[in-house]
Amino acid sequence: MELTPELAFRAISPTTAYLAPTSGQETLANSVCATISSWDRSSLNPKNRINSLSPVSDPKWRIDGCTSLGTQFFTIPIFLSCIVPLRIDTFLPHPSTWPLELARSLNINSAFLYRDSRVVRFGISQHILRTLELWSSNYDNFQKFYEELPFGSRIIFENMAEDIRQIKVQIIRTYHLEMQLLSVPALTSTWESTAPVSLPPKMDISTLQLVRQLQDSTSLVKITTQGSPQEAIVFKTLSDSPKYLYHELKVLLSIPSHQNIISRPLHLVTKACRFGGKTGVVGFTLPYHQQGSLRDILPFRRIHQTLHLHDQVKWALQITQALLHIRNYGPGFYCDLRLDNILLSDSDDVLLIDFEQRGVLPAFAAPEDNYFQYINSLANDPPQDASIRNEYEQLFQEHIKPYLPYKKDVHGGCTCGLFLKLAARAPAEVYMLGRLLWCIFNGVSAPQRELWMEYKYDPDIEFPEFRMTPMELRELLVHCTRGWDYGGERLRRSGRQLVINELSERCEVGSSSTTLEKLIVWWKNEVEQAKLFLRLRQQRTKGREDSHSNHFDRPPLQTILEALQRYQSTI
Repeated sequence: MELTPELAFRAISPTTAYLAPTSGQETLANSVCATISSWDRSSLNPKNRINSLSPVSDPKWRIDGCTSLGTQFFTIPIFLSCIVPLRIDTFLPHPSTWPLELARSLNINSAFLYRDSRVVRFGISQHILRTLELWSSNYDNFQKFYEELPFGSRIIFENMAEDIRQIKVQIIRTYHLEMQLLSVPALTSTWESTAPVSLPPKMDISTLQLVRQLQDSTSLVKITTQGSPQEAIVFKTLSDSPKYLYHELKVLLSIPSHQNIISRPLHLVTKACRFGGKTGVVGFTLPYHQQGSLRDILPFRRIHQTLHLHDQVKWALQITQALLHIRNYGPGFYCDLRLDNILLSDSDDVLLIDFEQRGVLPAFAAPEDNYFQYINSLANDPPQDASIRNEYEQLFQEHIKPYLPYKKDVHGGCTCGLFLKLAARAPAEVYMLGRLLWCIFNGVSAPQRELWMEYKYDPDIEFPEFRMTPMELRELLVHCTRGWDYGGERLRRSGRQLVINELSERCEVGSSSTTLEKLIVWWKNEVEQAKLFLRLRQQRTKGREDSHSNHFDRPPLQTILEALQRYQSTI
């Protein structure tokens, strides 16, 4: 069945396990735009025709990407003389609420999979650009209006319509976000329990000129204080909650330098808030590494036959050494190990980035980490049934809340960081490393195709199939990923289709009702596996904190490092 934003959400959300099929079928059916529209709603009817979906000539706005299943677009007013990176995105209503013919015409069911600038190829992007151009033309001095908005404000489309003049646009000023920002003294006072850190120089956000929005948390910018823009650097910020940003800042300023970890921040970026006279820290800058991440580099070099084994082994060793450095001298645990977060320097050496500690994508995460994420999600975004809600709230209270680092927020928001002892976090980290090394040695962007986004180079094989991995290293990677269910059903994306894999047998799902039924059954099984794991873990620990450890007997990082070094000596 064709993927839609609604179907993708159901496929990745544990709450689907408790969705009543009859209550979800109508929404799901509407979201795929599969029904035959009446003449009143048909795109053939002249009154419903969109004026144009061709690329805007001489555009006043630009779209650099999107996220949140096609409801948040990175929109840039390029007609302004100097664009300050205020992280003001455009938000659309959920596609399931759009007129069916409009959703089809704008091709949102394909566009939502693209998180980078490739999304501009679709009709939805051109429709947004024309709407924003019309909206912004109503302001006498749009630049002044734009620059006076609070950081992270939102451009909201209240509705979607064929005629852009019928789309209601409003601005949500995010004063609540600026209220969460901390001044430099207030921020450093929260780090009093740690060793004093040397802060980089401060820089006001108005001195930064936006070049391009790389993703939702990083922008390419230039400094304009010295007459002309300087060399491009990266501006790291978060437009939803600053606490993860501040955690990453603390880590980068306190961890000893390592050749395979991104350097300490170059500047603290501040902004004067609209109320209270506070100047808050909104982000920091980092060097820009133009080669990009291994996510795109690996498949590109494999396709062009420039991916060499000695580089793959070197990168594997460098990543493992960086993790050991974090273990011994940093926060002790890196919980977002995926190819997006590994850059390549000009010298072709890897650099680990992103220390927010929010957690990792399910494709890279260890099974036990995903299980805890399921319980956390069901407890905090619960089903409507009171008895089901109470069950997961109790599981949360018993298995997760006692280990939440509420006081010091040592481990950010990562679920694996909820374990008290490093002995329990380390095996989950090894699992992520095993998945990542599998990608490196097979030259692919991820262990599997993600259900809600399409990479520039989607993987053409999926874990645990081996293609290029040296025979001498395959057993090591299998040991690193112990705990993965080799015989279970898989939810997969094949092009624009959602499919279910049962071992090697491909089973496509058809109608919306059949799809929903299969998803509910799949998620019920996943949630039951999570509850079983919690029970077994509780039996093994018997109340001892030091027993929350290596249930799957994965090798330690040092053993992996030594195995890679031995193999390197043979090539």
